[in-house]
Amino acid sequence: MTGQIQGICIDTYRNRTRQLMSVASSGMIQMTTKEGTAELPYAAGDLLLADDDGRVICGPVSVPGAVELAERVLEGDLGAITHPLTLFALATALAGFRIELDPGEPDPVEPAVAALAATTGA
Repeated sequence: MTGQIQGICIDTYRNRTRQLMSVASSGMIQMTTKEGTAELPYAAGDLLLADDDGRVICGPVSVPGAVELAERVLEGDLGAITHPLTLFALATALAGFRIELDPGEPDPVEPAVAALAATTGA
């Protein structure tokens, strides 16, 4: 459980201090934005990332929401690019929806690893 959102842990990270969760039922969450607060809907099956005490780090994230965020980043939207939770939201979506599609661990993909190494200088 993550406050008012009921979630089911589907994976853990950082020595079990981060929980990737699937939302159990739909509802509304109050979010604080630059313009004030807004009520945002979420649906069963959306994903979120929580700490080991169940506090939401980011999310809930849906497939359409993750795609929209990714497109904003690719279009050069500086607000999306520089937002501190963008990377967590996209990583949550990618890891979580991959689990839903294929519960087994994927094989490493060399081109993606090489592209990451090239951008980080590793």
